[in-house]
Amino acid sequence: MLFVEADQALQLLDCSSVADAIDEMLQKRREGHTSAPVRTSVALGQGVLLLMPAADQTFACVKTVTVHTANSKKGLPSIHGMVLLLDAATGEHLALIDGPTLTAQRTAALSLLGARKVIGCLQGQLLIVGAGAQARAHARAFWAEGKLDRIYLAGRNPESGQALATELRAEGIHAQWTANSEAVYSEVQMVITATSSSQPVISNAVANNTLVIAIGAFRQDMAELPPELVRRSRVYVDTLEGARAEAGDLIQAGIDWDEVTSLDQIEALPAMDGRPQIFKTVGHALWDLAAAELVYSKLSSMSLKDRKRPGNSF
Repeated sequence: MLFVEADQALQLLDCSSVADAIDEMLQKRREGHTSAPVRTSVALGQGVLLLMPAADQTFACVKTVTVHTANSKKGLPSIHGMVLLLDAATGEHLALIDGPTLTAQRTAALSLLGARKVIGCLQGQLLIVGAGAQARAHARAFWAEGKLDRIYLAGRNPESGQALATELRAEGIHAQWTANSEAVYSEVQMVITATSSSQPVISNAVANNTLVIAIGAFRQDMAELPPELVRRSRVYVDTLEGARAEAGDLIQAGIDWDEVTSLDQIEALPAMDGRPQIFKTVGHALWDLAAAELVYSKLSSMSLKDRKRPGNSF
């Protein structure tokens, strides 16, 4: 069995390729060739254990993730996890992949795919609310598309936000911290909320035709978006069943689910109708499976010598 650590997974999971892999998984899902239940959530005192299995006709995987938001006060990561990839025909264990890295890359890739399907070309300026691993992954993924002019960072922790902006600028990304996110609403074409907040982190003042991608809230009692914004927007989700069960942003707004469009229902670029566009994701085991399959495919195409090369010790 292959063991893929965090730095190695990052090398193999460029977000553009992962977005393409998720798009292919969406097609398998439409054709009825996949299986994945809504994830299981188990309370762990101050944290939660999430279990996510999935399968297609060739592979299966299960991801285990623990989320403990108070870990930052202890100097520990908030998220721990692993993804186990299996051969669907034999049950053979093929690879064990670092979960937080795979999750960060596939989440950013899913947002990237959603943006491509909802607004097409990613250009202009982007606001990211948050300064953690997801904010970093999204900044890199969206900048790599090559069309953005600037990325603004905002959030409740100025020190972390400014540090991330400095880190991203060192990578050649035009990143800038802003203490007042509302001040840039009229300048940006996209807003990404990537926090662990249970309360809204942006306001209803977001401009019309802005794409808002909300990725942080994963429980019914969590909401990064104000209900007023949700109710006046056109809403898209990664999966309807996942959103109905877990998307607190939408549930608390009393959304009309008949008006919500899932990613696999978008067959052509939707026309802008003057409202903000919201793409809400809660995650799905199939997206993990798509990313894990991509890792295994790339590793399988490498020679044993290449895998053992310094920096590529898979």
